[in-house]
Amino acid sequence: MQPPPPPLADRMAFRAFDSADVVWVAISSVLVVMMTPGAALFYAGLVHHHCALTMIFQSFSCLALCQIIWYIYGYSLAFSPSAGGLGVIGTFERAFLMGMDENATSTMSNRVPEGMIYIYQLTFASITAALITGTTANRMRFRAFVLFIVLWVTFVYVPVAHWVFNPTGFLHKWGCLDFAGGVAVHVVAGASALAICLFFGPQRSDDQHHSIPLMTLGTTLLLVGWFGFTAGSSLEANASMVVALLNTATAGGLGSMTWVTLDWIFSKHPRLSAFLEGYISGLVVITPAAGYVALWTPFPMCVLGVACSWASSRWTANKLHDQLHVFGIHGVAGAAGSIL
Repeated sequence: MQPPPPPLADRMAFRAFDSADVVWVAISSVLVVMMTPGAALFYAGLVHHHCALTMIFQSFSCLALCQIIWYIYGYSLAFSPSAGGLGVIGTFERAFLMGMDENATSTMSNRVPEGMIYIYQLTFASITAALITGTTANRMRFRAFVLFIVLWVTFVYVPVAHWVFNPTGFLHKWGCLDFAGGVAVHVVAGASALAICLFFGPQRSDDQHHSIPLMTLGTTLLLVGWFGFTAGSSLEANASMVVALLNTATAGGLGSMTWVTLDWIFSKHPRLSAFLEGYISGLVVITPAAGYVALWTPFPMCVLGVACSWASSRWTANKLHDQLHVFGIHGVAGAAGSIL
């Protein structure tokens, strides 16, 4: 009779990863997880009170669905080496986490275990899907929403994440610089939201901004999570992490004051909702460049980027009924930050 195998810890010689890097990526993952409920509360405070629970339900559903998709095939297709070296999509070598153990490293970093990369990038997929819910609450029944998110994550987010984040992706090889998801997260979410608005057409709505305190609570969670979102993307506790932290700390304030000033000029009075939207817009602008740019650059980047975001949000809100400004705050601001 064969003796039972020894415990996994005895059978494997653990690789010595950098403990500071591992702890930082773990903390960042926890911070970014908070962004999904933050987006749920932010949007719930903006919509009609009849849609508030639907908005929260949809956002948390995005988290659950992405956890399942990421485990089965999402992570593997996004972050395994490109199939055939084409840089278009990965393989199924990590489907169901096959071959992943305590010593495994990914194409993203050899300083932290691959499992940490898996968790961190899962939080990115979840928040990206949740951002789109700003245009789906009044437009889709839950069954259609679930199907849409599954298809969207599979055929939109996963390929784009492979192109931009994976070192073997073709956009990454071409020199596309996206430090923390300006393109893969915000531009993709904003463009998808615009497509939803165009497909369904204008929707009648009233009683917007029904709960500003709820919106403020959501913004608080987003703000705290954003430090893990940007600075955590360094995947190391190094100088670029510090630069990303400093730029993130500056961008929100610049964005909020730019947006509320423009809104004040045209609406004749300052509004807290405008202040909060500007705060998020400023953070979106700095996201693609947070760890790359000098510490003085958030000022011109955020002022110009948020101004473009504000102008586009007014247009899409009136013409396409993007009342939660998903395209303006995320799509336009993310593109502006990537270009600037």
